[in-house]
Amino acid sequence: MIRWQKGLEKILKMISDSIKNEKMGLLSKPIATLPLSLATHSESNKIISLELLKGKKIAIGEGWAIKNLIEKNIPNVKIIEVKSSKEVLELVSRNEVFAGVDIDQVLRYTQKQFFIKNIMYTPLPQPLFRKNLHLLFHFEDKYLLDLFNQAIDELPNNFR
Repeated sequence: MIRWQKGLEKILKMISDSIKNEKMGLLSKPIATLPLSLATHSESNKIISLELLKGKKIAIGEGWAIKNLIEKNIPNVKIIEVKSSKEVLELVSRNEVFAGVDIDQVLRYTQKQFFIKNIMYTPLPQPLFRKNLHLLFHFEDKYLLDLFNQAIDELPNNFR
């Protein structure tokens, strides 16, 4: 991010669409849509409604734009911001938070990589909770944005 802000890189890869990010530059069309999941302790009841999260502690990655969306859609939730997906899962596994939110594939890979036990996953409802990832371009590089958007339009859906 710092190299991009200094103008040393033309494109910042894999950034979410948020008001904060839109103020930094031009976002491409989505290059990937990754589903978000809720990680809970395997001994917890399965989450069948977001209402069940009311008043609970939920861990998310530090600085995530999803924080505002969670607070807006889940009343009285307490967000705990952490530095990594590993920390999200460890807090859930130790019952220090009720749940954690991250990209489904990231959570599952991290769980396997670090042998974290006692986790189950529930997909968060789309389109409310969806992680569209974009490329970020400097405002003066609109020509590059247009070129990349044309290329993105040509990608088959199974590559996005």
